[in-house]
Amino acid sequence: MSRLSEIARCPAAHKRSVGPHQFRRIGDYVLAVDDAGRFVFLSPSEYRDFLKGLKPDSPLREKLGHAGLLRDAFDFDDAAQCSAERGLLAWPGTSVHVIRLEKYGSRDVMDLGTARKVVDFVFTVPGPCVNLRLCAELTKQTWGLVWFIVQYARRKGEWHKRPVAFTWMGQSAPSVEQAEFLAAHKVDLRTEMWLSGKPKKGLVPMGVRRATALVQAPANQAAAWVDCLAEAGVESVLLATPPSDTGAFLEFYAAAIDRMLQLQGRLEIREERALGLLSGRRWLLPGHDLLSELCYAPDGGIYSSELALVMAGDGKDLLKLGQVGSTRYEDLAKSPAVRAVLAASLSENQPMCSQCAYRAFCAIPPSESLAAQGTLWGRHPSSERCSLHMAILDILFARLARTESAEALRAWMS
Repeated sequence: MSRLSEIARCPAAHKRSVGPHQFRRIGDYVLAVDDAGRFVFLSPSEYRDFLKGLKPDSPLREKLGHAGLLRDAFDFDDAAQCSAERGLLAWPGTSVHVIRLEKYGSRDVMDLGTARKVVDFVFTVPGPCVNLRLCAELTKQTWGLVWFIVQYARRKGEWHKRPVAFTWMGQSAPSVEQAEFLAAHKVDLRTEMWLSGKPKKGLVPMGVRRATALVQAPANQAAAWVDCLAEAGVESVLLATPPSDTGAFLEFYAAAIDRMLQLQGRLEIREERALGLLSGRRWLLPGHDLLSELCYAPDGGIYSSELALVMAGDGKDLLKLGQVGSTRYEDLAKSPAVRAVLAASLSENQPMCSQCAYRAFCAIPPSESLAAQGTLWGRHPSSERCSLHMAILDILFARLARTESAEALRAWMS
């Protein structure tokens, strides 16, 4: 059951019939979710009938059985498979390696020897492929590093027989010569931008396929902004908000998701946070410490995420995991910071999360909890990130409950 949602005149659960689950009101429906993330939508009356105990000939039995909610027809093998696919045992390894080529607020840049050591370390991290995100403005000081890392990592990938993907993250557009080099080596371009007011043509740099967008635009401009990004070739966007604008952001977010679903099949654009949350796999959530990304400072320091590196610049160096050249990947397992990050990443270790219907889908990066609340575990009842994730999941599951949008959104989950 759940203490985070209510249903009027809700009967006690029939102990022999009702399997363990959480529920949440989503519009006119009740969302019931088991511990493995299998879910079903019921009307309030259907949910009450389920709690009372279903008769053997009830038409609801098949529907609830597929969702793993019937104790007397529980499929242990299917539940174990779902749990294994979402658990840390299925973690394929860190998927994104963020390399900061220049120091925040400074012209200090990574030297060539450190760049080589970073790439060498990255190739010791297990995983099906290597994804390097190079963060820098393409100045004379950094362009040589970008050129070297792309060439060196590409050759290392051939030696190790591991595919390599590159993303360049910057706000300025590359020159013609630089753009040709990046395109020749299939380097994806990503940009940070503000969505403010009405969209204007030419706002998205040529060739950008991914974007991080801070939203300040009114909700009634969401569809126009989605169209602008999609028509410019942006395939995925991470919508974010300053903490003070959460209410307005959620209105924009809901309208943006609706427009993305309407465009599916014509212009493909997806929201990255939605993809991560719906997958139920913590390592697909953008910016999640260690599980989805590692970050490398210009001096070769290894951090659990890019946010962890940002905090280190403010004197909070708790999430530095080591140093390239002297730290082996195997040494990370001995790091107290790594063990703390992994423990804090598990919703099973969060007392309030045990009451939440979204426990199987949601996770808050420990570095975000540390930055906002001073602790890796956070205090989720008062966490803005927790509230934001719950509101976004409400938006997403409300669309999954609708026939006209469910198919399109389920395609994001596949």
